Amino acid sequence: MYKIDKLNELAKVVAAKRAENAALEPRRMTAEEKDELLAHFHPDYKQEEFTVLSAGVNKGDKVPTQLAELLQGKSRITASDVDLTAPDYETDVLIIGGGGAGASAAIEADEAGVKAMIVTKLRIGDANTMMAEGGIQAADKPNDSPAIHFLDAFGGGHFAAKPELVKKLVTKAPEAIQWLNKLGVEFDKEPDGTMVTTHGGGTSRKRMHAAKDYSGAEIMRTLRDEVINRGIPVIDFTAAIEIILDENGRAAGAVLMNMETKERIPYDDYKNLSKEEQAKYKIYPKLQVFNVFNVAAQTNIAESRPELYEKLKALAEGKDQKQGDLKSDPAIDKMIDGNLFFCPIKQVRGDSAYYSPSRDEIVVP
Repeated sequence: MYKIDKLNELAKVVAAKRAENAALEPRRMTAEEKDELLAHFHPDYKQEEFTVLSAGVNKGDKVPTQLAELLQGKSRITASDVDLTAPDYETDVLIIGGGGAGASAAIEADEAGVKAMIVTKLRIGDANTMMAEGGIQAADKPNDSPAIHFLDAFGGGHFAAKPELVKKLVTKAPEAIQWLNKLGVEFDKEPDGTMVTTHGGGTSRKRMHAAKDYSGAEIMRTLRDEVINRGIPVIDFTAAIEIILDENGRAAGAVLMNMETKERIPYDDYKNLSKEEQAKYKIYPKLQVFNVFNVAAQTNIAESRPELYEKLKALAEGKDQKQGDLKSDPAIDKMIDGNLFFCPIKQVRGDSAYYSPSRDEIVVP
């Protein structure tokens, strides 16, 4: 850590060079120098970071090595691990991913009258869309056009992008902004309702549409609410680990892995097991109760189930240190309404047990 005398010494050096540095006009780099710099430091330009796929429908494509390792790695399962005659879920459209794109696809599928389902490895909305701050570009002002937007975007990408994809981006952007606006996204607007647009990096026109500095969060909030309001099923904390193909080699489904509990049974089923079978399962009541209490305000337990709330509060605060399974207390057993879940002992990590408000379940990973 620098001491004050060292900082003062460095400040004098900066002050002595200030006038010289202020008058300095850096030399512009040549195109060759820029390419050399990018090839040495930028991951998209470092050739050793890429490889060619050796199998699959994208065989021959150049992709990042990490993606190739994922696509061409050994499967987590074998064919004998899955019974394709008894699927757990059936839907017309399976959407893998619960971010902005996945939620939008689900909404559009539902709007078209198609039964859709979202599966996501975290919760719906836990995605890159949530992190976007700046905004979205769309050429929808009188002094702008998709053609001008195309030139800005294609040139800004060093002409390395696929022209057909850039064309799709710039021609569909105004419609996408209008669609999000109708869903309820609170874009920045003038008093008369006109969209506020600002400059973005490399733009020749003001075409950036934003919602303050939390554009992605506002978009994801709106899309998530629409998915929920439409009743589109969402399977959260579940990853797709294999794609199921039909007899023609086309995607027809997926093998999903529950990332919370690889095996889980409801309390009512647990009670009907033999004592030998019950011995294979266990829960951690103190941790579960503590987490249930933490989300009581979110789930309205305090108002809708005050007796349960007080009991959980007492346990969470350590006033009731009774050991043993929650099922041993008839009061809690009755108030939980059978929403306890038990997992095989070897698969339990009690330190991360929690209550899932969306499922009204106590989840034991």
